[in-house]
Order: sequence, then structure tokens, then C-alpha cells
Amino acid sequence: SRINENKLIHRQIEAMKILNDRGYDNIVMDIAGDLNSQNSNSLSQYSLRLKAIIERLDLNKTVSLVGPIRGDKAKSDFLSGTDLSINLSNALE
Repeated sequence: SRINENKLIHRQIEAMKILNDRGYDNIVMDIAGDLNSQNSNSLSQYSLRLKAIIERLDLNKTVSLVGPIRGDKAKSDFLSGTDLSINLSNALE
């Protein structure tokens, strides 16, 4: 899906920093999803912000923005190597 602010991905990245600071430095996060603005080949403002947060928090070795994953086989391959999948949204409940 598209990476956007409503998914609160920046909070997940900030949580990774907390885990790293507490000594959990063997955890990696691969963030999949369309990084571009709608109908554009350029990165969205939110994607640029996420890249800046990753850099500022020195998480380049543990957090990756992998971009879109298309096709059932590619999605299956991506998810088969995971121990945990997170999908947060900004919702009323």
C-alpha cells in the first residue's frame, strides 16, 4: 500500500530507536510500500521525512524503506522472512 502519515510509520521508526537504545540492536525493520507521491515518480514529502528521521536517529543499518512489493510471489517472499508484521493506522478507537 501507499506509505502515508495516517499509518504512523514515523512512530514505528521512533520505537526502533528506543529498542536500539535499550540494547535490542539485532532487530531490523523493512518498510514496504509506495514511497512516491500519487501519480508521480518523485518521493512524497512523508517518505522524505521518514528518510530524514532514519538518518537523524542513526538507524540506517536497521531500518530500510524498501519501496513497493508487487505480485503475490514477491509479497510472499517478503513476508516469509518476517517474525512480526505491524500495520498501524490513525483511528478513533
